[in-house]
Amino acid sequence: MLGAFGAARPRLTLSELSRASGLSLTTTHRIATDLIEWGALEEADGGYQIGLRLWEAARAAPRGLALRETALPALEAHRDDRARRHLDDVHVRRVGRARHRHVPERRDGDHTNDQAGLVPSGAAS
Repeated sequence: MLGAFGAARPRLTLSELSRASGLSLTTTHRIATDLIEWGALEEADGGYQIGLRLWEAARAAPRGLALRETALPALEAHRDDRARRHLDDVHVRRVGRARHRHVPERRDGDHTNDQAGLVPSGAAS
């Protein structure tokens, strides 16, 4: 039954689950109820979707851990590159020893970059 879900079909009705699994409506409903109680399925918009408990269980799968370890360096490099590019766009407050010169900050959301403490590495402080 869980195999019926996918990227193209993230939400299914009871009838769609029944057809996809080849089970009767009553059997599909009974199994769906059990899966909801365990957290593998969630009710949403008149249908069902994969529940968080199933994602948590999948995260612990050994193959998933190996994939994470393989992908993590590339993901971290991408994150670091995006952070460097963002800091290139940030106006930074520069404080000299004897005087204070203030450069206007760009506002992001409710906080200025200065308030958020965004100072590129190597910047004079």
